[in-house]
Amino acid sequence: ASLHVTHADFLAGEDGQPLMDGGPVIGKIGEALCFESSYPRLTREQVVRGAGLLVIAADDTLFGHTSEVRQHSAIAAVRAAETDRYLVRSAATGISQIIDPTGKVLTEAGQDRAAVVWAPVQSRATMTPYVRWGDWFIAVCALLLVGTAMLPFPRHSAPDTASNQPLADGP
Repeated sequence: ASLHVTHADFLAGEDGQPLMDGGPVIGKIGEALCFESSYPRLTREQVVRGAGLLVIAADDTLFGHTSEVRQHSAIAAVRAAETDRYLVRSAATGISQIIDPTGKVLTEAGQDRAAVVWAPVQSRATMTPYVRWGDWFIAVCALLLVGTAMLPFPRHSAPDTASNQPLADGP
């Protein structure tokens, strides 16, 4: 008999994982585990299925003390803003945060700091253009931008200096 040990398992889970139940006040909660928060499609699908609050459980040990820790936490702010949801990020070795629906960090605990972060949150039911239309919204915006850039702009010609002679003084 032999034992086969793998370093990590990076297989995708099934689509449509169940949402957590936050009870009558919060309702459904969408959860992302660590690096899953880097993929907007996952949080978008959870919000479409009724998540009113988002939670990320993260462990940034792999990043050490690099700028990637801050980048990973910044991604959470983008997820909050694109879904118009409060987001609670709990990181074992990274940055724990509570983020409002505009992407503003309400409170945070620094890297490798054991702390309790607290801020009021509420469940939300709004649907942003990104939640409604997904990546189609981004594609349409990009096409509009490219189309606008291709429009002809009026050209201004240089003034005709030959006809701009000074007028004679007096009669």
